[in-house]
Amino acid sequence: MSSGHVIRDYSEFDEFSRTLDTLASDLRSTGDLVGSMVADPGLWGVLLGQVIGAAASKFCADARDALNDYGEAIELHKEKLDKARRLYEETDRQADESISRYQL
Repeated sequence: MSSGHVIRDYSEFDEFSRTLDTLASDLRSTGDLVGSMVADPGLWGVLLGQVIGAAASKFCADARDALNDYGEAIELHKEKLDKARRLYEETDRQADESISRYQL
């Protein structure tokens, strides 16, 4: 029990944790995909193509970094969720023990 709310089924924590794992993994793989993208300089000519290619590569790398950072933030949130689940279970166990000790 926490803040007046009874948690009846801890499996919902597991399901949401798996969803967060999947999301973090997808973000990282998308970041890797975007980071490996390059622009074809031949589309715009040699000089302009090099400038556009360099800019595109920089923005792709920045997008990769942002997606990887977001994936890490999701992973951190998942770890906090797992910690909260353990805390809830421990609190419930302690409450059950305390109550059962004083039952007549």
